[in-house]
Amino acid sequence: EILKSFKWHLEFITDKNQTPLTRKDVETHTIYVNINDDFEVYRECHLLAENLNDIKIFNQILTYYKKCHSYSNVNTRIYPILGGGSTTKDVYAHEILLGKSLVLTIVDSDKHFPNAQLGDTAKGVKRIDEEKKAFNACCYIMESVLEIENLIPLHVYKNYVNDHLELKPAMDAIIKIHESNPALLNY
Repeated sequence: EILKSFKWHLEFITDKNQTPLTRKDVETHTIYVNINDDFEVYRECHLLAENLNDIKIFNQILTYYKKCHSYSNVNTRIYPILGGGSTTKDVYAHEILLGKSLVLTIVDSDKHFPNAQLGDTAKGVKRIDEEKKAFNACCYIMESVLEIENLIPLHVYKNYVNDHLELKPAMDAIIKIHESNPALLNY
């Protein structure tokens, strides 16, 4: 049942002469893995983000997704790796060079408005991704938000302000912006 919800699958083969599986219901990407290269197929996915708080939020999103789709009993193994802002591209390049694990990199766009240019971190990661085209790596740039904090639902901030009344004027301003145009809060 869970396999039907994925848009694509990865299939690892260790023999170049092996015939890849053919799946008619989904798109399958086949990756040849040389077992002498120490690629650990069953190891956890490395999640690369700019800082530990970003990874905590991504884990919350994953937990929520699993709960909403009745996948709570599905074990997910993610190993957090920190990029530290501008050095994220270097860590991403290093993970690709090591080639031992799957690595998913998620970075903020740092765009202050929809048509703005990507920030330096996102540009650097995107450049590495396009240059390397690595079998074990993928990057996702959150282009429709400035920072990961923009993904946090407004009600979470409202609940927080209830315990921190000194932030109420700022929350009132955010609510006014949201009422005039909710999309503005993405940037």
